[in-house]
Amino acid sequence: MRIEYFPHGVQLGWLIDPKNKIMYEYKRYAQGNRLVRRFGNSAWGDLDGGTVLPGFTLNCEDLDDVLNQESGSSSEEEVDLTCPEHGCTERFNRC
Repeated sequence: MRIEYFPHGVQLGWLIDPKNKIMYEYKRYAQGNRLVRRFGNSAWGDLDGGTVLPGFTLNCEDLDDVLNQESGSSSEEEVDLTCPEHGCTERFNRC
């Protein structure tokens, strides 16, 4: 049996296998128990930050765009992203 550990204070972890289109989401609950949720080929989808990162979503289409770029290239279209944290006014350009 494999035992997985979260360092102290870690509440959420994502492991993304883009080659096989599998996503793993690890969450810690108040009791210290871990939940492992696995997304397979038919469920490659957005990952939600939940209560750990409120308002944050890792969009699978954005992830696919980045993963499908050739090394050293950039997209012709820039996307303006807004920081989802309450009170944060930072803006980011994905290019």
